[in-house]
Amino acid sequence: MVNLFSIDTSDYKKVSDILKTNVKKYNARLLVYDANGIGAAIRDWLNKESVDEHGNVLEGLGIINPPPASRKDVIQYSPQKTICYEIKATGEKADQIHQIFFSRISNGAVRFLIKSSAAINRFSLNEGFRRASNLTREKKLRPFLFMDRMELELKNLEVVDTSDNVNRTMRIRRRDSKIQKDFFSAAEYSIYATNLYIELDYYGKRRKTGTGRAEDYVFID
Repeated sequence: MVNLFSIDTSDYKKVSDILKTNVKKYNARLLVYDANGIGAAIRDWLNKESVDEHGNVLEGLGIINPPPASRKDVIQYSPQKTICYEIKATGEKADQIHQIFFSRISNGAVRFLIKSSAAINRFSLNEGFRRASNLTREKKLRPFLFMDRMELELKNLEVVDTSDNVNRTMRIRRRDSKIQKDFFSAAEYSIYATNLYIELDYYGKRRKTGTGRAEDYVFID
């Protein structure tokens, strides 16, 4: 997890403009969003062209898995621009999302940034960082500060194994209801969607080649 950031507005157009801007900035292959409740409204804004507050035209993005009732209303784009994957984490799917996330954490497939205090100590050894403005330093440290918040969210979670002899299930509970779990949810949704939409397809195609080479089973991006 190399970066986290917060969008401090509830205006769907502004949120979608920021997301589309970052998709273009990082040439993203996948944009995952929470479609539970009012979150489903972001689909329409992501799907259509818009103009941001600076007058920049932002292209619409295709929806990979729109719900059946919305398919006829969704604007179709080329495969390269169809990168939006929506998730409704309820019931059995929520269990799968939790399981994939924690399994990736436990096997080292997903690692996190160092604590902000450690980052400050390291950056302070750099003369350029010491001479930089407060704004520049704050921007440099922002991902680490947000990671501290995510760590706080993780420590607040209680993982409850509710598996029986037939089904393997997992429930997540917050110990302190005042502490949100937004960064945690964003992380586990993205890991789940990447596994489902990119990794499984990638490995499936590699297995069909029948080459048997070890490098064919290594996912690098």
